[in-house]
Amino acid sequence: MFFRSRLSILFAGTIGLGCLYGLQNAGVISGLLQLHGAPVAASSSILSEHDLEAINAMAPQDQAIRLLECTVNHYQGGGCGNYKRADGWIGQVHADPKLRSLSETAYYSNDLRVRAAALEIRRVEAGYRKTPETMDQLIDAARVEPARLYFLLSHLAILGNRGVEPSKGFDTLMQYARDPDGKACAAAINGLRLLGTENMIAPLLEIFHGDTSADCASGPHAISPIRACSPVSCA
Repeated sequence: MFFRSRLSILFAGTIGLGCLYGLQNAGVISGLLQLHGAPVAASSSILSEHDLEAINAMAPQDQAIRLLECTVNHYQGGGCGNYKRADGWIGQVHADPKLRSLSETAYYSNDLRVRAAALEIRRVEAGYRKTPETMDQLIDAARVEPARLYFLLSHLAILGNRGVEPSKGFDTLMQYARDPDGKACAAAINGLRLLGTENMIAPLLEIFHGDTSADCASGPHAISPIRACSPVSCA
């Protein structure tokens, strides 16, 4: 009987300690899984050498998706520096649903480097290299292809944002911003926002407060209040 009594006490004590330990750990776990408070990283957010080797072995489409995923999630090594390979993707990267979704997420990010990555992907998808010759081609095409004006001015602005002839891009966009045609004006305003240089601020304010704002705000290419894409170095 004495032995059984001692055994019962020991067993009860073990259960009690176990419950206490479980409650303490439950508090730790609940603390880790709170939905409020300071952000807690799920991983180290660093691309290892092994990760980079795996990315380098991928097809260009998969490289673009993986690097944009890393950029959106702020991985070290997945940002602008890796987009130096982007021109090599031209003709091999296309806007499939996954890349389009990632690009949209990146474009509306509040991190300028993430938004710069989105513009790089859009440029590559459209097949435009970062050269002065490409800027001239887009300017010439805009003059003779009014049906594609919105698209052409957007990519002209993206090139300027990425450091290709930004002054020439600005001057071209301002010509269309003064156009009485509402569609041309809206295309130019969208381009100015994509260009993102400091000298585009005053003209935009003038347009928004002037008599042309109603024309630019009408039709299928109406302007919308999204933030400008300030240029960010990808060096």
